[in-house]
Amino acid sequence: MLRKSLALLVLAALLTACGASINQGIEIADGSTVDGDLTNVNGSIRVGSDSQVTGRISNVNGSIHVGDNSRVRMINNVNGSIRVGSGVTASGIESVNGSLSIGDGVQVGGNAGTVNGRVRGDTEIRIEGNLSTVNGSIEMGSGSEVTGMVSSTNGNINLDGVRAARLETVSGSVSLVNGSEIDGELKVRRPGRSNDTVPRIIIGVDSRVGGPLVFEREVELFVHESAEIGEVTGAEAITFSGDEP
Repeated sequence: MLRKSLALLVLAALLTACGASINQGIEIADGSTVDGDLTNVNGSIRVGSDSQVTGRISNVNGSIHVGDNSRVRMINNVNGSIRVGSGVTASGIESVNGSLSIGDGVQVGGNAGTVNGRVRGDTEIRIEGNLSTVNGSIEMGSGSEVTGMVSSTNGNINLDGVRAARLETVSGSVSLVNGSEIDGELKVRRPGRSNDTVPRIIIGVDSRVGGPLVFEREVELFVHESAEIGEVTGAEAITFSGDEP
């Protein structure tokens, strides 16, 4: 799980970095190569398509956009959105207080996520780590894979034809549809304080949960007649047919 201390670490790095830009944006033209870091405070960073950045991309108080088919390393942002175009390769993506948008066919070599913001992924994405948010929803499209855990504390998780190792939430609903697969455990944890919201867990058409389904709080669990699930603890599964329960 991402930690809010990331904000202070990134800010300190930006303020001490050689050549850091402050109070203005950074624009990298299509097809460019940047040897080293791109760092900024109070302005956006925009990397053009078919470009390469050999160092870290870091920003505070501004958006980051990486164009299609570019190759970058770590992307960090505090107080701003991150948008990664189709076909991008990155070693990791982390944000605090900003949404994360991931295009078709993106390859992430480590974790991807945000603390306060929505995560939206298109299709054929591969994340070699965890995909997470704390206060926001997660949506991922068909053909995508997360080799680690998909998690959201206070937000819904919607996976459409996606495969992941594990899934965990506290207060959000979960929807697995169109053959989505969770290889291991699906868990809804007990909230740290009183919460009257009842998460709705849907295991849809041709979807599968290979490990146990563990519910530490009240949920509504709906399992499609074509779905496969492991042992259920803490809830009673309601079987349904058709597209939705």
